[in-house]
Amino acid sequence: MSDRTLRSKRQSVETPKSPTKVKKVSKDEKEASSKVKKVSSAELNLYFKTYQKKGAVDFHLDVFKGVNNIVKPSRVLYPGCHRHVTASLVFNDVVYVDNYSKIKSCFIDEKVLDWVSSNKEYKEKAEIKFIGKNFESDFGEKVESFDLLMSLSAGIVTTSCSKYVKKLGYVLVSDAHFDARMLYLDLDFELTHVWDSERKKFDDDADALSGHFTTMDGKAITKDQVQESIDKPKAKRSFKLQKEILFYLFQKVEQR
Repeated sequence: MSDRTLRSKRQSVETPKSPTKVKKVSKDEKEASSKVKKVSSAELNLYFKTYQKKGAVDFHLDVFKGVNNIVKPSRVLYPGCHRHVTASLVFNDVVYVDNYSKIKSCFIDEKVLDWVSSNKEYKEKAEIKFIGKNFESDFGEKVESFDLLMSLSAGIVTTSCSKYVKKLGYVLVSDAHFDARMLYLDLDFELTHVWDSERKKFDDDADALSGHFTTMDGKAITKDQVQESIDKPKAKRSFKLQKEILFYLFQKVEQR
């Protein structure tokens, strides 16, 4: 499934639903909102409209920080990225890949780049590269040249792009579109951490790792069940998993 096919679904996956009651705006959020207005541009406004509504911080930021504490990647690949430049606040060298032609301008917009430079969490210069191609095609990067691959909300990314991960490199993968359970079937990768959204950290202890991608009868998920996940809503599937969360971290094994 290509990044273009899932474009219409992206916003609902990337941004949690707003609460029905009016949220009290904190001092930090007011300052963030004020800062945005001072450096606004059309592209920066589009980014904030999608990922930081009403001054709220992008919830992916904590996830990226958690990954960085474990992996500390030198190069990051983000296929099906849309305008999600949040990654460059945490990782200093990110290659973004997306065939949606209208978002290219986001990654070269001076105001966007200035905002990243002013808000990044590292001392190095932010290295941002955008490739306007379908991630399922050859987009010009070398195999096994990235320390971290990110698959967040563009469908089944890992089938096409896991080859770009170095040995012992990592994949941050969401199960929003079932790519995490697809990667679980790949014998070149093993699950190392799961995201605890309440504690805002990745866990790697045995209890935390157990039960994921495992059916209620104790069996590992199969390829047919992954396809069933893609084809059918949860209520109509023939199986249930013991645990389901949004973000997982896998490591590419050195050899089998």
